[in-house]
Amino acid sequence: MPEPLLYLLQSLLRQPTVSGTLSVIDSFLCKEAFETEILTFHGISNLYATRFLAPHFPTLAFLGHADVVSAGEVEIDGTVQGWDHPPFSGFCDESSVFGRGAVDMKGAIACFLEALRQQPQPLLNVIILISGDEEGDGVWGTPAVLDTLRQQGRLPRMDFVLIGEPTSRKTLGDMVKIGCRGSCNITVTVTGQGGHVAYPEFLANPLLALSQFLCRLQSNPLGEEDELFGASHAEVTQICSPPSACNVVPETVTAQFNIRYNPSLSPEKIKRHCAGLAAQYPACSFEFVYDVQSRPFKSTRSDCRSRLIEVIKDVTGLTPHISASGASSDARFLPASQPFAELGLPVQQAHKINESVTIADLTILSQIYEVFMRKIA
Repeated sequence: MPEPLLYLLQSLLRQPTVSGTLSVIDSFLCKEAFETEILTFHGISNLYATRFLAPHFPTLAFLGHADVVSAGEVEIDGTVQGWDHPPFSGFCDESSVFGRGAVDMKGAIACFLEALRQQPQPLLNVIILISGDEEGDGVWGTPAVLDTLRQQGRLPRMDFVLIGEPTSRKTLGDMVKIGCRGSCNITVTVTGQGGHVAYPEFLANPLLALSQFLCRLQSNPLGEEDELFGASHAEVTQICSPPSACNVVPETVTAQFNIRYNPSLSPEKIKRHCAGLAAQYPACSFEFVYDVQSRPFKSTRSDCRSRLIEVIKDVTGLTPHISASGASSDARFLPASQPFAELGLPVQQAHKINESVTIADLTILSQIYEVFMRKIA
């Protein structure tokens, strides 16, 4: 692994704040002749950088995020529960680099920057947008930057957008994502008839109705399976019951679940499906609150995507599976006609305790990015 790549990644991992990470990236890009600016919205900082060499050169944009999920619970002695090494130390052994964000997605950012450094004068215009709000609500990151650039009349033409989200499933390069399923967060409140457990004839237990509803929700097919997007599915994330004695049935209970859905579904169909399941429990009332995060989307076709796949084959020997499954990304904020692809590190370690990336994978990903830029320049 090139020493500059390791040093850069460790510098990024040692920043527990978004602003610190952005300053490291900003300093690097200024040395590579980029014009950089920090765009801040409601306390969220984002980095936008450009290097335009000639109007007739193709323009590649790299989209990433500098924020990370929580490292976990901090112990009294300052260590973080479950971590073998401090999560913001950038600890490195003979084979791997450890730290929160190593996979999702500071590793890919470091790989792209190192690929840029390897070719200081490509015949290619480059745009870099590093969001500070992707793991959170996402409102004050990529969409806010793009809206601002659009309002100011300086949203550039982008021939292709490369997104460094972790996409590989088992081996680096085995998957390229060109879209994503829709996402809908749902809160359901079930109201029944509570009371003393000794008198079931006077009860309509909302806990039973809710649990049966959720089981049917996950066991019943949701729409049709799609070759590109995969199957739609629901996942329960929270069940809440008000505190009470063990011999008291509560009046109301709530649950939260998420449905990732392919184009065979829509928010309207999801609402009808949930209402149909709830109607099977007439003794209780169901109230739903729907929060549609995104709808299914996919990239338009592009010669750059074909070249990216060719590069992956040449570097790794793998033919990547083209998919629109998995988690959503900031690609959902791009214009509908914008060609893009997601290619990053293997996803298994993302968000986990002891998150780590192998030195071998970092080296290979940086090589793929470098060769890809040369191919499209």
